[in-house]
Amino acid sequence: MNRVGDMLLGGWELSGITTYYSGFPFSPNLENYGPTNIQPNAGPNNRPVVGSGSAYTGAQGNRAQWFVGCPNQQCTTGQFLWPSSNTFGNYPINSLYGPHFIQQDLSIFKTFKITERWAFTLRTDSRNAFNHTNLGLPNSDVQSPSAGQITGIAAGGYMRQLQFSGTIRF
Repeated sequence: MNRVGDMLLGGWELSGITTYYSGFPFSPNLENYGPTNIQPNAGPNNRPVVGSGSAYTGAQGNRAQWFVGCPNQQCTTGQFLWPSSNTFGNYPINSLYGPHFIQQDLSIFKTFKITERWAFTLRTDSRNAFNHTNLGLPNSDVQSPSAGQITGIAAGGYMRQLQFSGTIRF
């Protein structure tokens, strides 16, 4: 390749970081113990009792409904149940998982030698280069009409961000 072609196309460097999580864990919780049961005054008093089935069965699996809460906000059947009066729920802590998280950060740069002492570096950095949407955790209140809805992005997640820079070294 001739000198001009090598100057434009040769010597570029690429670096990257890929971050992947299969899903952040979270715990379901209750607003109250229903119309007839009494919540304990202390302790983990907002955990439901394990019912039958999976919280993900029948859910859309997207930001509108990641998991299914109590039918009609009444936790008498299904995967989440109200605990008895003055008892704690037994639903395992951090047993449900939110959406997966994928983020690729990339940098591409090249140093152009001007003279023996002088050099110019051209650089582009991008966060979330492929603009993958990383959803946050769903509403974990199983009695809420919006149970399982996701309304934000994940902590540490970004929409695509680009930064261009040039550096002169002498």
